[in-house]
Amino acid sequence: MSDETTNQDVVIVRREYYDQTFAKLAALQAEVDRLRNELQEILDLARTSLAPDALNIGQQGWSEYRVNKIARMASEALEGGE
Repeated sequence: MSDETTNQDVVIVRREYYDQTFAKLAALQAEVDRLRNELQEILDLARTSLAPDALNIGQQGWSEYRVNKIARMASEALEGGE
């Protein structure tokens, strides 16, 4: 086996490693983006103070609804959106 073939083998192995690493990083970035979006939705709901007229519930009912929905959204975010 020549030195050139050995060097080519090393380059191929490194390229495969870099490709795998890049794919893992891309998957992690997608997960970060998903969590960021879900956290933004939770924050938006937490900041909503008045109940929508369509729900026809009082302020106490709206507060309970928001807390329950925030808890459900957070749980789903932690479970991976399943």
